[in-house]
Amino acid sequence: MKNQLTKHRDLIRQFVSFLGVGGVATLFHYAIYIGLVELAGIRPYIATGIGYFLSTFLNYYLNYLYTFRSQKRHREAIVKFFTIAGIGLFLNSSIVKIATESLGLNYLIAQVGATGLVTIWNFAGNRLWTFREKKQLT
Repeated sequence: MKNQLTKHRDLIRQFVSFLGVGGVATLFHYAIYIGLVELAGIRPYIATGIGYFLSTFLNYYLNYLYTFRSQKRHREAIVKFFTIAGIGLFLNSSIVKIATESLGLNYLIAQVGATGLVTIWNFAGNRLWTFREKKQLT
């Protein structure tokens, strides 16, 4: 029972940390996104892709250090992280494109929805694959 509580506590701590770290990276992403749409007139699904990609570097660094407290070598972790992020980039841009161009939603509303869905993908992928620690044999 105590082992289960420890696992749940660790999962909750990681998810809360992931949201905090992700919040910082998301602010960076949104600043780029809004600037590109409003100031440069770039289509939302392209602008969000650029913002997402650039924020991924910050997101990796903060998650490596704080959320997952990883001891993995960067060579291993960064390849996995960017694989998960690449799929997230595709999902994010696709959701924004469909929401803005097919459904006619405001680009910010579309992005908020995309952020929520992609956050779940990113957390699960990074927890279960990128930063997963190998179980030690006893």
